Amino acid sequence: MSSAPNSAVEPESVSSNMAKPERMLAGFPWVSAIVLYTLSWGWPLLRPNTLYWDDWEGYFNKPLGDAFKTVTKMGRAPWAGFSEYVLLNLGTWAVTFSTFLIFFAISLILFEILQHETALSANHIKIVVLLFLLLPVMQARVAVSIFDYTTSYFLFYLGWFVLVRYRSSKSFLLACVILFLSFKTHSFYSLFVAVFTFWLA
Repeated sequence: MSSAPNSAVEPESVSSNMAKPERMLAGFPWVSAIVLYTLSWGWPLLRPNTLYWDDWEGYFNKPLGDAFKTVTKMGRAPWAGFSEYVLLNLGTWAVTFSTFLIFFAISLILFEILQHETALSANHIKIVVLLFLLLPVMQARVAVSIFDYTTSYFLFYLGWFVLVRYRSSKSFLLACVILFLSFKTHSFYSLFVAVFTFWLA
C-alpha cells in the first residue's frame, strides 16, 4: 500500500534534482563593471561631438563620403568604414556613444567565452573582465577615425563567442563569416589562427 505514494512522489524528486542550465551572463559583475567602466571611459560622453587627431583632417567640414573613399583607396577591406559612415549621418555623437557601448558589449562576450572555454574560477573571470574594461588599452578609441578598429574588435569577439558557444555546422559557418568581417584590422589574422587552434584542441 505504501508503494503507490512513493511512486507518485518520485518523478517530482527526480526533476528537482536535475541541474538547471545556467543562463547566459549569470554571475556577471554588473554594478562594479558599469560604475567603474563609466568612471574610466565615460568622460568623452560629456563632449560627444568632439573631434580628435586625424578626425580634423578626415571629417571636419568635409562631405561624409570623403573618408569612406579614402579608406577604400588605402587598400583596406571594402566594408571598412561603412559603420562609421552610417553613424556619422546621425552625428559624431553617435560614434562616441557606440564606441562606449561596444567595448562594454565586448566585455559581456568575453565573460561568456571565459566561462565556457577556461577552467578559471568565477572570481577570476570577473577580475579578468574588469581588467579588460578598465585597463588603458586602445586609448585612441575616442577618435572617429579609430571606430573601424572598434568594430573589428567587436566582430572578432562575437565570432569567437559563436564558435565556442554553439557546436553546429551552421554556427561554425556563421562564426567564420563574422571572424572574416573582423579582418578590417589586419592584426586579427594571427589571432584567427590562434582561436581555431584553441577550439580544435
